[in-house]
Amino acid sequence: MTSVHDPGSALPPLPRPGPEPSRPAASTTSPVPAGPASPAKQPPPAPFADQVRLEADGEDQYLGLCHEGRKGAGFGGSVLAQALAAACRTVSGQRPVHSLHAYFLRPVSCEEKVAYRALRMRDGRSYSLRQVLARQSAGEVLSLHASFKSPEPDGHRSQVEAPGVPGPEGLADALDGHRSPALREVLDLRYVPEEEVQVGGPEGEFTLHTWSRTRLPLPPESAAHACALAYLSDVTLAPTATRAFHRVFPRSGGSPVRLVSLDHALWFHRPVRADAWLLFAQRSRIAADGRALCQGEFFTRDGELVATAAQEALLRAPAD
Repeated sequence: MTSVHDPGSALPPLPRPGPEPSRPAASTTSPVPAGPASPAKQPPPAPFADQVRLEADGEDQYLGLCHEGRKGAGFGGSVLAQALAAACRTVSGQRPVHSLHAYFLRPVSCEEKVAYRALRMRDGRSYSLRQVLARQSAGEVLSLHASFKSPEPDGHRSQVEAPGVPGPEGLADALDGHRSPALREVLDLRYVPEEEVQVGGPEGEFTLHTWSRTRLPLPPESAAHACALAYLSDVTLAPTATRAFHRVFPRSGGSPVRLVSLDHALWFHRPVRADAWLLFAQRSRIAADGRALCQGEFFTRDGELVATAAQEALLRAPAD
């Protein structure tokens, strides 16, 4: 997320538990839709598909519009998801994405369309590699590499056990009152209270556990779910590092901590549904040289590990 964050806005206090909201009917929008994207400060209520809507602008070139994160800058998860959508449109649906690596280069303006250019770097027997360059008038804003592969029969399988945490039912909407209408309309996000997490980390590790999903059901195509997971993986991962400052800067009062994402990586281990509840177990173990590294795993309700994310962010705060 290329915008500036502080713990007061990124990690709001846990509200009182409320009733489980009902879900709207399924969307019939295509997984990586094409169509015009017109600049607007406040996008109207829309399913997630509208957040990755791209307008064709030549061969393997597309235009999209990112929504605001905070303080006038575009949300990094929005440009990340759109760049992945551009890559997906150049690869057969028989080869789903299995990893992406991206660098955030400049803040994204919400008043100007982003131009995405997909480069077909390799198409092998089983793997395809794409590079996507995202650009605005100020210069390149994001560089992404995404790798795709043909599925194969399961071989050796192993994974860590999912953390023992309560389910999302009864946990309040963590985005209630959030300043970004688009984020509120697209995602369902719940924080797991720290005292409810049945696992302890080593000294110096700061953790955050969330349940998240898209508010509207997604189409069945894997591209739709991959783009949605890229989007939601950028919401709370880097802010996990700011939990180290909560003793000094209470969440409710805001803080002068400056947090700006530098890069982002995501690995897809198994087919994933981003419109079903996913537990995101996040942790930050190191902050040094004005940077913090955060990592996290996505688990299904059944405990399957479906994806792993990592992000490094610029992290600066006044001396204690």
